[in-house]
Amino acid sequence: MEEKETLRYSIWDPTGNITALVESAVAVGDQPAAAAALMRRHPEVEQVGFVRFPDVADHSGVQAELRMAGGEFCGNASMSTAALCLLRQGAPGGTETMPELVRIRVSGVE
Repeated sequence: MEEKETLRYSIWDPTGNITALVESAVAVGDQPAAAAALMRRHPEVEQVGFVRFPDVADHSGVQAELRMAGGEFCGNASMSTAALCLLRQGAPGGTETMPELVRIRVSGVE
């Protein structure tokens, strides 16, 4: 019997374009198949991105890295990744307490 790893993911709807963000490590070559399986499980999901949170020792200032399953850029997934980053940092709700800038590295752009 083959054992399957469970993906850790969340589903976001920033502007009506529903996005799943996967936090589990998935090899780039396996991402399209993982995305397809996730979209079959959740038919409302329109795209899937894979998020990694760099080590603080990275010193690049980047708080999160997003790679879409196809390597493209996605604005909705970028917004969702920034929100996920803030949630992981424990930022409380409300615009008064939000930082002005969240630095993310995103596939499909330099």
